Amino acid sequence: MIEDILKISYLTLKKVKSGNFKTVKEELDMLGIDYSDNDLLAALHLSQESDSIEEAINLLRNSSEDLAQKAEKKIEDDELKREKEKKEKAEAKEREKLAKEKIQEQAKAFNYLSNIDGYIVCGGKSPADLQKEVRKNMELGYVPYGGVSTYNPGGKLGGVPDSFFQAMVIFK
Repeated sequence: MIEDILKISYLTLKKVKSGNFKTVKEELDMLGIDYSDNDLLAALHLSQESDSIEEAINLLRNSSEDLAQKAEKKIEDDELKREKEKKEKAEAKEREKLAKEKIQEQAKAFNYLSNIDGYIVCGGKSPADLQKEVRKNMELGYVPYGGVSTYNPGGKLGGVPDSFFQAMVIFK
């Protein structure tokens, strides 16, 4: 019985995963071959443990073990292995996600620009006026940001600008 199953469905059995015998049963039913679930399990074990039909038949003839039980054990082991791999893959994906979130959090913390909470521009008609404005805003928590800018209407070359400006920011 098992030998007939091997001769007919060896290649199909080589591809069977998790004891899904649908295609094999269809082949055997079409040819009118009688079989039991234990016969299918034994044939599955022999086909997956061998490299050719002849080798599988020789294993069958020389084996005194319960091949069906061995096949069931192998299917269970394969299923456990797949579940373990799936779990490990999910855990690795979660670790990768957490690491990515940590990196993004660190990048955000190191990006001082994202921590700016307020922005103002102070101005004065002279450098002394600007200094007073800057000091006053520094007491409120603002910090000078960038250099001093000037406004010189009419473009008087070499002349003293009419206005001085300083950008200031406050951090979170």
